[in-house]
Amino acid sequence: TALLTVVRRDSFAASEKEIFQALCRWCQQHEDGADTQEVMSAVRLPLMTLTEMLNVVRPSGLVSPDDLLDAIKTRSESRNMDLNYRGMLIPEENIATMKHGAQVVKGELKSSLLDGDTQNYDLDHGFSRHPIEEDGRSGLQVKLGQPSIINHIRLLLWDRDSRSYSYYIEVSMDELDWVRVIDHSKYLCRSWQNLYFTPRIC
Repeated sequence: TALLTVVRRDSFAASEKEIFQALCRWCQQHEDGADTQEVMSAVRLPLMTLTEMLNVVRPSGLVSPDDLLDAIKTRSESRNMDLNYRGMLIPEENIATMKHGAQVVKGELKSSLLDGDTQNYDLDHGFSRHPIEEDGRSGLQVKLGQPSIINHIRLLLWDRDSRSYSYYIEVSMDELDWVRVIDHSKYLCRSWQNLYFTPRIC
């Protein structure tokens, strides 16, 4: 029961392959096999790559061929952000920092976006920016240090003049499939933005 409580959590800082291999070792130590099926059901097989499913899971003999095929079907037919990912959960802490391995991968003046300095900025320094284009494809992009569970973003929009901005925020696990969690594209916003949304792993 304690084992299942741990491995069924969304907040788990390990790859699904590592979780599977750890549970395999547990099952080998409990060879009566009564709990094997229940323990193995806690593994989120669709989060593993096809190669891992074929070369790691299949040879173990601990997962039925039907369950393996169902996982492959789910993996191939689901959109990426609908998969039941796991991530790191660090409550009440800013994880968009260099300390946690975050980096700005898109935008101008990248070093200013995550430095935490919200006092010293003007038109020339201390602020990240991007061109405002009609197609909406330009923007700022932050890559977190590891898959993480987030439900709150706090950001400071330029507020040293009377301009206002419209924006939206999307999250992803693979930088291909994006889910919009905040849509202020129809609002005029400025200064501090405190944004809450349903917890997402990204």
